[in-house]
Amino acid sequence: MKSLGMEQSLPPYEVLPTGVNMEELPRTTTTTTTAVTVEEEQPPPRDHLVWSLFTTLYGNFCCLGFLAFFFSVKARDRKVLGDRSGALSYGSTAKCLNITALVLNIIAVVIVIIVLAVVFIAARRSN
Repeated sequence: MKSLGMEQSLPPYEVLPTGVNMEELPRTTTTTTTAVTVEEEQPPPRDHLVWSLFTTLYGNFCCLGFLAFFFSVKARDRKVLGDRSGALSYGSTAKCLNITALVLNIIAVVIVIIVLAVVFIAARRSN
């Protein structure tokens, strides 16, 4: 028996022996269950927009902050359009650019502090 393109298997039926009454048999109910798979909703991809904005404003070393901001905006656009893989890609690029700009800014600050300390120590010795 086919119904809507799906084949259903019928339970096996046996002939009742003679002398058995239907009222004497236990009543059972057969139910069919359907398994429903629920896909877990994943959190939306991160676009790192605020981090990129602060990197652009306060530590735009070699325009890396601006590039990170650009990729963050692209990630946000992709997230709004529902393109999860595109948003993940752009967000990951923005994150890498932010980390690179942060590391370069930290190195630059450390170098400036070391140079100022050396100059200050040299000026005190010459007096």
